[in-house]
Amino acid sequence: MKLVTFAFIFSLMWAKASFASETDLARIVALQEAKIQALTKELETRIKPDLESCKNANNKASWAEGRLCFLSNGACPAGFTKQAGHIRGMRIYQDVNNAASYLTPANFGDSSIGWHGGTPYRYGEYAGDLHLSACCR
Repeated sequence: MKLVTFAFIFSLMWAKASFASETDLARIVALQEAKIQALTKELETRIKPDLESCKNANNKASWAEGRLCFLSNGACPAGFTKQAGHIRGMRIYQDVNNAASYLTPANFGDSSIGWHGGTPYRYGEYAGDLHLSACCR
C-alpha cells in the first residue's frame, strides 16, 4: 500500500509540473483514487478468503486419526481420556558429590520426575520418582 501511495504522490507532483489547469489535476486525482479503490477491492477479494480460512483452521483443534497419547496439562480435550501412572522409590545410582548428574527434577504439565521424598539420599539408593499423566484415545 505504501508503494501505491508513493506512486500516487509522485503522479500528483508530475501532474502539477506538467499541467496548469486545476481541472486536469482534479481528473488525474480522480483517476488515481479509482485505481487505488480497484487495487484495494482486488486485494480484499484475493486475500480475505485466505485470512478467513486461516482463522477457521486455527480455531478448530484437529488431531491425527488413530490412537494418540500426549502428556496432559489439566483437563483432556474432548474425545481423550486421562491416563496416569507412577514409579515410586525407583532404584537409581547416586553420586554423593553430584546428585543432579543422575536425576534432575522437572515437571512436564501434570507429569514429573523427582527425588522420592523430595530430597536426594533420603531413602538411600531408592531415590527416584516418576509420575506420568497423559491424554489418550
